[in-house]
Amino acid sequence: MGKTILEISTLNIDNITIFVCTDLSTRELHFYENKNGIMTPLPKEICAKAQKKIFSKSELPPIIEELLKSIIKEYLEKNDNNSSDNTNLNRNWDNICIVYETSNLNEATANYDAINNVITISLPKELLELYRFSLKFNELLYVIIAHEIGHMVVSELKIENNYLIGTTGFLKKKYALEDCILTSDGNYYYRVNPNIEPQTNDGQGLEELFNVLETDLIANTSNAQGFAHDLDYLTDRKLRSARQNHSLETYYDLMKEIIPDENKARLLLIAINLYYDSLNKNDQELTNEINDIINKIINEYQIAKDKLQKNTKL
Repeated sequence: MGKTILEISTLNIDNITIFVCTDLSTRELHFYENKNGIMTPLPKEICAKAQKKIFSKSELPPIIEELLKSIIKEYLEKNDNNSSDNTNLNRNWDNICIVYETSNLNEATANYDAINNVITISLPKELLELYRFSLKFNELLYVIIAHEIGHMVVSELKIENNYLIGTTGFLKKKYALEDCILTSDGNYYYRVNPNIEPQTNDGQGLEELFNVLETDLIANTSNAQGFAHDLDYLTDRKLRSARQNHSLETYYDLMKEIIPDENKARLLLIAINLYYDSLNKNDQELTNEINDIINKIINEYQIAKDKLQKNTKL
């Protein structure tokens, strides 16, 4: 049976337009060219050039290489200790592309692209020396990278009913696909339809919230907001495993067990989304206001849960 592959980008090497694809079951890369309307795998020597071009976009400073190895080791050990599945972690990490670039900003940033399986790390040259010689700056960089690897650990791609389903923990995006093409070597070749906007669920804020909680465990930090711990406690820590299983539905089920009102549970999700939006916009006044709203909603749930438990004991 043929492999299911997704076109993710194009390259031009030796005047050949190369279509870069990922195998959805392994995240390995495959390289094709369009020969008279038929997608055809390229010769090994061209594939080797394409691999080199993709994975040699930038040389990683030694400090970043060391941090990456340390972080992955921590995630593997944590998952093993918790009997968690490492399938996504190993599949994505074995085929990850790490791009390092200098930036004009005054801070380090990182971003994980789940479809292309790329982590981009941006760092001003001046700050790199501080990260190299300062333990405090080294710790900050560790947290920034660990956060993005945290998203990678719970990211998965699959195709259902001619849609690409991209899940990163609680966040789910649904992309319309063009018609499937059978390649000359018997694989099923898909492209995202660029003319149709992807559908996104309400789980982005919840994914950020629980990723910060997980990053705190990996980096031994305390960056998670108080309401993150409150929500974790309110749901008896069951959302941690739900995140691994990409189940936003579990969030709704747990909240409706306490207060049977789906709209109220969705209101909390929306508030969490707005909280992280305001953080990204550096709007401190709005951030504080939304923080108060979230605390109020979670407190209402906690009061309701306490009443349920008290009635159960009677």
